[in-house]
Amino acid sequence: MVSYARRILAMYNRMDLALRCEREQVRSLTVGITHTAESSTIIEALAEYVRQFEAMNLKIFTSTKAELYAMLKNYELDFAFVEGAGEDPALDYMMVDTDRLALVVPPEHPLARQSAVTVEELKKEKLILRLPNSNTRDLFSAALESRNLSIRDFNVIMEIDSVATIRDLVRRGFGVTVLALSACREELEAGNLCALDVEDLNMTRQINIAAPRDFGHADLLRGIVKQYEDMKER
Repeated sequence: MVSYARRILAMYNRMDLALRCEREQVRSLTVGITHTAESSTIIEALAEYVRQFEAMNLKIFTSTKAELYAMLKNYELDFAFVEGAGEDPALDYMMVDTDRLALVVPPEHPLARQSAVTVEELKKEKLILRLPNSNTRDLFSAALESRNLSIRDFNVIMEIDSVATIRDLVRRGFGVTVLALSACREELEAGNLCALDVEDLNMTRQINIAAPRDFGHADLLRGIVKQYEDMKER
């Protein structure tokens, strides 16, 4: 009953917003984004896309992939950026990019001079990871399981929800992490962090826009994807 009430309230709020936007000639959209995607070029692309229109307003919510899916189905979001392949038949997907996880270390770390590390080398490190049930953590765990390994085989000293906090702790030498390259782009380009592949672990994934099937504005989503592609090429 709670989920139905939540959906009805969200639909009423969307209808009220749509009527107000029509009167004021403003397009207002509510967008969801995961913590990893929040740290990537996606936010910049959204800001640049919105800047091109005088009458557009975005409200952006950051949460886990599971919560964003729930909000999409309850019509609390117009669309969301999520990692992983399109897996829910109730939603439409548009691929934005591909990304991969890597071992991220500070530049003074002994491993920083290598191009890749082995799983055995990784086992010797103090890991600071995303919380369980985050897409980043799930992908890392799945890659380990494909090698008959478990996260329990590694020295995980901290589990944190905030990507920014993890990056800061790694940069200051408290440990190393496994994060998406897109989430560390600025630090990698500035030389404040270094990224290395982990041998024999496939940690590549898609980044998609997920939207309810009746969203009806595929042209807008394509425009955002085009803006993202243009910004990546700069």
